[in-house]
Amino acid sequence: MGAPKAKQSSTLRYARLLSFLSITFTLFMLGALGLVYVLEQGLSKEVRERISFSVELSDEPGANTEATLSELRALPYVRSVELISADSAAKSLTEVLGEDPTKILGYNPLQPMAKVYLKSEYTEPDSLKKIIAT
Repeated sequence: MGAPKAKQSSTLRYARLLSFLSITFTLFMLGALGLVYVLEQGLSKEVRERISFSVELSDEPGANTEATLSELRALPYVRSVELISADSAAKSLTEVLGEDPTKILGYNPLQPMAKVYLKSEYTEPDSLKKIIAT
Protein backbone atom coordinates (compact mmCIF):
# COMPACT_ATOMS: atom_id res chain seq x y z
CA MET A 1 0.00 0.00 0.00
CA GLY A 2 2.73 2.42 0.43
CA ALA A 3 6.44 2.72 -0.03
CA PRO A 4 8.59 0.06 1.46
CA LYS A 5 9.60 0.66 5.07
CA ALA A 6 13.35 0.84 4.34
CA LYS A 7 12.97 3.53 1.69
CA GLN A 8 10.58 5.60 3.80
CA SER A 9 12.92 5.75 6.80
CA SER A 10 15.88 6.61 4.56
CA THR A 11 14.00 9.55 3.04
CA LEU A 12 12.87 10.73 6.46
CA ARG A 13 16.44 10.54 7.78
CA TYR A 14 17.77 12.73 4.93
CA ALA A 15 14.93 15.22 5.38
CA ARG A 16 15.75 15.58 9.07
CA LEU A 17 19.45 16.00 8.28
CA LEU A 18 18.69 18.59 5.62
CA SER A 19 16.41 20.58 7.93
CA PHE A 20 19.00 20.42 10.74
CA LEU A 21 21.76 21.70 8.43
CA SER A 22 19.63 24.49 6.98
CA ILE A 23 18.52 25.72 10.42
CA THR A 24 22.10 25.52 11.72
CA PHE A 25 23.44 27.46 8.73
CA THR A 26 20.71 30.11 9.07
CA LEU A 27 21.41 30.64 12.76
CA PHE A 28 25.16 30.76 12.15
CA MET A 29 24.75 33.42 9.43
CA LEU A 30 22.38 35.43 11.64
CA GLY A 31 24.92 35.35 14.48
CA ALA A 32 27.77 36.31 12.15
CA LEU A 33 25.81 39.27 10.76
CA GLY A 34 24.92 40.36 14.29
CA LEU A 35 28.58 40.24 15.30
CA VAL A 36 29.61 42.24 12.23
CA TYR A 37 26.96 44.86 13.04
CA VAL A 38 28.10 45.21 16.66
CA LEU A 39 31.77 45.49 15.63
CA GLU A 40 30.90 48.01 12.91
CA GLN A 41 29.07 50.25 15.39
CA GLY A 42 32.06 50.30 17.75
CA LEU A 43 34.48 50.95 14.90
CA SER A 44 32.26 53.70 13.51
CA LYS A 45 32.21 55.51 16.86
CA GLU A 46 35.98 55.13 17.21
CA VAL A 47 36.62 56.62 13.78
CA ARG A 48 34.17 59.47 14.38
CA GLU A 49 35.88 60.40 17.65
CA ARG A 50 39.19 60.80 15.80
CA ILE A 51 37.79 63.68 13.76
CA SER A 52 39.52 66.86 14.82
CA PHE A 53 40.37 70.32 13.65
CA SER A 54 43.11 72.76 14.61
CA VAL A 55 42.70 76.26 15.95
CA GLU A 56 45.65 78.59 15.61
CA LEU A 57 46.31 80.48 18.84
CA SER A 58 47.89 83.87 19.22
CA ASP A 59 51.59 83.91 20.14
CA GLU A 60 51.54 87.47 21.47
CA PRO A 61 52.61 88.03 25.09
CA GLY A 62 49.22 89.54 26.07
CA ALA A 63 47.19 86.61 24.72
CA ASN A 64 45.62 84.35 27.32
CA THR A 65 45.99 80.83 25.93
CA GLU A 66 44.46 79.09 28.95
CA ALA A 67 41.28 81.18 28.69
CA THR A 68 40.93 80.28 25.01
CA LEU A 69 41.43 76.60 25.79
CA SER A 70 38.84 76.67 28.59
CA GLU A 71 36.35 78.36 26.21
CA LEU A 72 36.95 75.61 23.67
CA ARG A 73 36.53 72.86 26.29
CA ALA A 74 33.20 74.39 27.38
CA LEU A 75 31.63 73.98 23.93
CA PRO A 76 29.04 71.15 23.81
CA TYR A 77 30.53 69.40 20.76
CA VAL A 78 34.13 69.24 22.05
CA ARG A 79 35.35 65.92 23.48
CA SER A 80 38.89 67.08 24.27
CA VAL A 81 41.40 69.80 23.45
CA GLU A 82 45.12 69.21 23.01
CA LEU A 83 47.57 72.12 23.16
CA ILE A 84 50.45 71.98 20.68
CA SER A 85 53.08 74.52 21.61
CA ALA A 86 55.24 76.25 19.04
CA ASP A 87 58.34 74.42 20.33
CA SER A 88 56.77 70.95 20.07
CA ALA A 89 55.48 71.79 16.57
CA ALA A 90 59.02 72.86 15.60
CA LYS A 91 60.43 69.57 16.94
CA SER A 92 57.89 67.54 14.90
CA LEU A 93 58.67 69.61 11.82
CA THR A 94 62.38 68.98 12.37
CA GLU A 95 61.71 65.22 12.47
CA VAL A 96 59.68 65.38 9.26
CA LEU A 97 62.02 67.67 7.30
CA GLY A 98 65.29 66.38 8.69
CA GLU A 99 66.59 69.88 9.48
CA ASP A 100 65.68 72.52 12.03
CA PRO A 101 63.74 75.49 10.57
CA THR A 102 64.70 77.70 13.54
CA LYS A 103 68.40 77.40 12.64
CA ILE A 104 67.73 78.35 9.03
CA LEU A 105 65.33 81.25 9.71
CA GLY A 106 66.75 82.37 13.03
CA TYR A 107 63.32 82.22 14.73
CA ASN A 108 60.45 79.80 15.17
CA PRO A 109 57.88 80.50 12.41
CA LEU A 110 55.23 78.26 13.95
CA GLN A 111 52.47 79.38 16.28
CA PRO A 112 50.84 77.42 19.09
CA MET A 113 47.75 75.47 18.09
CA ALA A 114 44.87 73.75 19.81
CA LYS A 115 43.77 70.43 18.36
CA VAL A 116 40.05 70.03 19.04
CA TYR A 117 38.53 66.53 19.01
CA LEU A 118 34.78 66.30 18.42
CA LYS A 119 32.22 64.07 20.10
CA SER A 120 30.92 61.32 17.83
CA GLU A 121 27.34 62.64 17.99
CA TYR A 122 28.42 65.90 16.33
CA THR A 123 30.25 64.41 13.35
CA GLU A 124 27.24 64.20 11.05
CA PRO A 125 27.49 66.45 7.94
CA ASP A 126 24.72 68.83 9.09
CA SER A 127 26.32 69.19 12.55
CA LEU A 128 29.73 69.87 11.01
CA LYS A 129 28.23 72.67 8.89
CA LYS A 130 26.82 74.26 12.07
CA ILE A 131 30.18 73.94 13.82
CA ILE A 132 32.00 75.52 10.87
CA ALA A 133 29.51 78.40 10.86
CA THR A 134 30.24 79.22 14.54
